[in-house]
Amino acid sequence: MFYEENPKTEKQTKVISLSLSLSLSAFCCVPFAEKKEEEEDLQGSRSRSRSRSRKDMATAVVNEKKEGAEIVLGHEAALPRAIAMLRDQGLPDGLLPLQDIEEVGYVAQTGYFWVKQKKTTEHLFKLIKTKVSYALEVCGYIEKNKLRKLQGVKAKEFLLWIGVTDIYGDDSHPGQTFVKSSAGIGRWHPTEAFFLEQEKK
Repeated sequence: MFYEENPKTEKQTKVISLSLSLSLSAFCCVPFAEKKEEEEDLQGSRSRSRSRSRKDMATAVVNEKKEGAEIVLGHEAALPRAIAMLRDQGLPDGLLPLQDIEEVGYVAQTGYFWVKQKKTTEHLFKLIKTKVSYALEVCGYIEKNKLRKLQGVKAKEFLLWIGVTDIYGDDSHPGQTFVKSSAGIGRWHPTEAFFLEQEKK
């Protein structure tokens, strides 16, 4: 052998190398962790910003729909207005059996309407044995013999609550009212089932 290795020197060299590796590892990892955390914060901020933006856009669309509306406040004044609105369009006056109504709005130019109540309600239409749920706000478009693009109304079928989107009648089915679900299917019911007089029996 040309030279004899010093065991002690070799051991010291390994210890120094290991310490240096750990120091470099810590030095490299800390900035990476901080950078990753900064990126996550940035992504979270962008996500919240997009969420606020979508909410603002939705609010703007709703406000635009309500422009030029006739608005009636308070249950005593709003309930008769909601009933009159249905009757004026040739619809059964018991289609919106809401309680504690806070506000009714109607835009004559477009037919857009909304009804706000203090709490969600459920109503059983006795003649057809169907339970219907009404949200805090029910809205949609009203025109001659028709409610369309409804939101906030659900009917119970067996154990499921299914959204109701359209309610209308036509001359081909006299004395009948068609109720269409969000699934695109529907059924004809006797119109008398949706009159206030029928509900009082």
